[in-house]
Amino acid sequence: MQPVELYVIISDVALIAIVMSYPRIRPRSKQISNFLMENPGSPFVFAFIALLLTAAVYFDYGLSGAANELSEIAYFMILVGVVLQAASPYISRALKGAFKRLLNLKKKKQEQ
Repeated sequence: MQPVELYVIISDVALIAIVMSYPRIRPRSKQISNFLMENPGSPFVFAFIALLLTAAVYFDYGLSGAANELSEIAYFMILVGVVLQAASPYISRALKGAFKRLLNLKKKKQEQ
């Protein structure tokens, strides 16, 4: 296995782990959390870009089968990202309401 292929495989695994753990990430700053609430499809769009670039590298090294599979995964990532972006006004309202309810529950528990 060539070093570039190993790098690409490691970056793919890291990217997939990040995308899968996205709902569990606790944003540390208000700007990041506001951005993600207003643009819920952005992680999927970033994943699409990374996967498509990785597929291009695979194709360049003659691994057209892996490149085709990655490009299919990238297609579904952009599909999910676009659908989430289209529904972002509704999603952001729902997320803001859920966060407010969670904050109220935490305050009630702290008061008790």
